[in-house]
Amino acid sequence: WGKGYSGLVSSSSLSEELMPSGVQSVLLVLLGLAGLAASEASPLMAGAVGKGMLRRGWQAYSGALKSHPLRTNLATSGVLTVASDLVAQVSSADFKAGGQIDQTRTATMLGWGVVVTGGFVFHWLRFLDKVFPPAGQTFQRVLTKIAVNQSLMSPGLNGAFFGVSTARGHDLLQGGSEARDNWLTAWKAKLDKDLLETVIQSNCLWCPAHIVNFYLVPPHGRVLFTSGIFFAWTCWLSSVGYRKDV
Repeated sequence: WGKGYSGLVSSSSLSEELMPSGVQSVLLVLLGLAGLAASEASPLMAGAVGKGMLRRGWQAYSGALKSHPLRTNLATSGVLTVASDLVAQVSSADFKAGGQIDQTRTATMLGWGVVVTGGFVFHWLRFLDKVFPPAGQTFQRVLTKIAVNQSLMSPGLNGAFFGVSTARGHDLLQGGSEARDNWLTAWKAKLDKDLLETVIQSNCLWCPAHIVNFYLVPPHGRVLFTSGIFFAWTCWLSSVGYRKDV
């Protein structure tokens, strides 16, 4: 196991040919976590191996964040979004009653995570850093930065997500104007029912998280930090967005 991992890390040219460096780094972190979990599950397995894998995987991941930030964040956000949606699905009453994993929903969430969280939010945070430069950061500037971010992103992104989640029940490509009108009606109803509560919950979670993110986390690690909080947030948001309203 340890030898195989060392070979994976040392064969950088081969691994770069097989997969993008961002995906490779995410997989390295997952390998480290798996090693830690295995060592906890069985006292016969050496915990040092898992910890060593995690440490080396994290070093490779941190390097990828600096050398290929966009690519790495796209991969990270995709993995975390799919994982959080799967957690939301297996925790649902439908699944516990014998339902199946909705693969179309998971694929939609993957697209959302990669395009919105990994891509759009990546550039948005860089824009905020230009408007509110990290150099000479003050707590007052951090609070202003958070206020701008939350006032625009919380209603905007959550409202857009409800548009995506309600679109799945309508054939927008071939259904014509009737399907579009029905979707817009469903989207508006979802916004009226859930957006205000979602924005409140979002602010309760993201405001303190962003204080840490903008004030303490270095710029190259901010989307990673955001993605970590986003994992927990998306578990809840996916449940709200796709729940069957009675």
